[in-house]
This record gives sequence, structure tokens and C-alpha cells, in this order.
Amino acid sequence: MYKHTLSLVASAMLVASLEANTLNLEPIVISASKTEQSLKDTTANIDVITAEELEEKHITSVIDALKTLSNIPIVQNGGVGNLSSFFLRGFSSENAVVLVDGIRYNDPTTTKGQSQLEHLMVNDIERIEILKGAQSGIWGANAVAGVINIITKKATDKLRIGATSEYGSYATTKLGANISQKIGDVSYYFGANQIKTNGFSSTTPKGKNPEDYEADGYKNETVNAKLSYHLTSSDTLSAQLNFIDASSQYDAYAQPNSEANEIHQINRLGSISYVHRLGGEDSISASYSISSFDKKDPLGYTTAFTGTHKEGSLQGSYHYAPNAFLVVGGNVLNSKDTVSAKELDSQGVFITNTNHLGNLILTESIRHDAYDTFEDKTTGKIGAKYNFVDDIALSTNYGTAYRIPSLYEIMNIHPDITALNAETTKSFDATVHYKHLSFTYYNNLVDNLIG
Repeated sequence: MYKHTLSLVASAMLVASLEANTLNLEPIVISASKTEQSLKDTTANIDVITAEELEEKHITSVIDALKTLSNIPIVQNGGVGNLSSFFLRGFSSENAVVLVDGIRYNDPTTTKGQSQLEHLMVNDIERIEILKGAQSGIWGANAVAGVINIITKKATDKLRIGATSEYGSYATTKLGANISQKIGDVSYYFGANQIKTNGFSSTTPKGKNPEDYEADGYKNETVNAKLSYHLTSSDTLSAQLNFIDASSQYDAYAQPNSEANEIHQINRLGSISYVHRLGGEDSISASYSISSFDKKDPLGYTTAFTGTHKEGSLQGSYHYAPNAFLVVGGNVLNSKDTVSAKELDSQGVFITNTNHLGNLILTESIRHDAYDTFEDKTTGKIGAKYNFVDDIALSTNYGTAYRIPSLYEIMNIHPDITALNAETTKSFDATVHYKHLSFTYYNNLVDNLIG
């Protein structure tokens, strides 16, 4: 693999880094409570993959990033861009909520509503947070195994310009460029990336040479853009767009030389948000997001189809004591797709409380969701963590969660079943932390499993 990187950064930034007296190495995460916290101050099990790790290991996609974690098994049907699945806490992909900067990435056109992480390139990603365990008490439906929250890069005070190019096996090329800056009350980030590869046969027979069979290529063009404007010292208006144009070839019915199989997919994620800061760490925010997933077969062998999520949310955080805070919020969500011609509407409200009592951290969450198709659901979570010393801690969590049937599953209800109901899960875990090592025991009990 050959790589060439160009990075132009204002020299003042380097000087500031060298003169810094302290360096905070403790990651900041938002997935555990929907607000920023230091990782050591959360009771939940969270893995964080940083931009530095992605760069150092030459990671291409988010699914490749998850492969670096020993506790998340991955299955992928071929090379870059081919269909993939991950298994978090013993559950398959549809049991995890995937977000990109808070925008829902689970694809409603897939059979179970799972996300397609193989199309998410990592060039513009700041960090990936993997929150494990039952999280419906905070995040609502389908957060059974956890939440994967992908945070993209944003502008810094100085002008930053970067470019990268790579060339490797199977005629694989990667090109990328980005520019970002804060100018007065305005900040912007823009990144554009492309990966293209000839690939190899996705279903090469065991013991055979892949070069003897028809190759399955892949092309991905991704654009990420962010724009923020500080209306006042307390008010910020932001907008962002993620655009993914991906084409992947595959082998159908285990035929390694099937050339007439290709899927062209366009994913669009966009949001607009407003934040009002109340002083200190307290704030009120409102946002509206749309994620759409368009698929078509360029050769016309399958029908084109589209799925969308439209979501509005309102949230506030309040520190009612020096070491205690509440996060309260709600959302409305509409999901639909043209495959099933089905549509779902839901509304949810939640409250999360966190207390720091010396070395003991306690969290409690409760959430209620109302559906137009399914029974209403109330879920919750409690967690505790005790830091014995800086390097040793013990944490435990208990939560309830649920997965609603996907639109595809609703469409294909067996004739003997009058209706599908949500799966429900009770989840417990206990973890011993020592420096960068941890040992976790977890137990999941699922009722009404959809088969």
C-alpha cells in the first residue's frame, strides 16, 4: 500500500500544542447520556475509536474499524464495500442504533432495519463511540445491543487544509481532501473522499485462486459538510450534510462469475440544529434531521426502492448540583420505505439523572415511546460505577430494551400470525476495569423473539 499525505496547518496551532502544560487524554463521549461526559465518569461500557487510531491503522470504513475490537465479531461477504454484519453483545446488526452526528443511519429498506457500515468511510470521522448493553431507556427502539455513535470532524480556530492519496492491491485507489476554519462567528468543514477498487470475486471457491474468477469491484464517493453560525454568545445555528454515492458488485446465488449483479446506492443524511446555552454546561437544543437511502440496479434486474427517516427532537440539560445533572428530552420519528409500502410513526420522551458521590457514580434513565402500530413501551436503565483508584474501577448496569419489527418484517407476516409485536430484552452486565484492560460479564434475556 502506497500513501501520500499533504497537510497544511497554521504554525500557531503547532506552537500552542508544544506550549501546552497539560494534555487531556481522557476521551469525551456523548452516547451514554446524550450530553458530553468524560469516559471515566460513565457507568456504561463504551469503546472509543479515535481519528488517530483510524489514521495509524489505515482503516478504510467503519466496519473495518469495528474489526479492530476483539469483542465485536464481524462477517463480510467479500472485500471493500460488500455486505457486512456485526454482532454486539451477542445480538446481530439490527439490534443496534447507528447514528452519524445524531442522524439515524439504520436503513429502513433492509430486511431487518440494520445499518450498512461498509459504506461509511472514515476520512472525516473524529471518533466512533460504541455504547454496549440495553440502551432503550435513553435511545428508544432497537437500542437492544447498544448504540454506535459516529462523530465527524469540525472546524478549529485556524485554517486547516489536508489531502491524501493511496494506492494498493486490486488497483485500489483512495483520494481525499478537506478544508476547515473558524472565521469570526462562522465555522465550516468540508471534506470529499473517493475509494475505487477492482476487488476480487466475493464467492471464490475454497482453495481456488481469486484471480481466476470475475472480480467484484466497488466505488464510493463521499462528501461531508458542516456549517455553524453563532447568532449570539449563547446561541448557535448549525447545519450539516453527509452524501454517499456507492456502487458495489456482488456474486449472486454463490456463482463466482456472475457479472450482471450490481447495486447502486445513494445515502443522504442532513440536519439543522439550534443550541441555546444557559450558562456553564447547561443548554437547550432543538434539531430536525432527514436520512434517505436510495437503491437501484443499473442493469434493471431488481426494482429501485427508497427509505427515509424524518426526526425532530428537543432536549435540555441542567446541573442541579455541582456533581449532579439531568438530561430531559423527546423526539418524533417517521420511518417509511417503498419496498413494503409501510410507514411507522412514534413519539418518545426520556429523562436521565447522573450523580457523583465521591468515588461512586450513579445513573438512572427512563423513557416512554408511543407508536401508531405497536403497543406503547416504557423502558429504563440503572448503572453504578465505583473508582477505587485511578486505574481500578468496578461498574454494573441493568436495563430493559426492545426491537420493533422492521417494515420488511411487517410486510411479510406469516399468514398464521395476526400481528408482530416488539421483542423485549432484559440485560445485565458487570465489568472490572484495570488501566486499559477490562473483563465483562453480561446476560441477555429476550422475550417474543422474531424468527
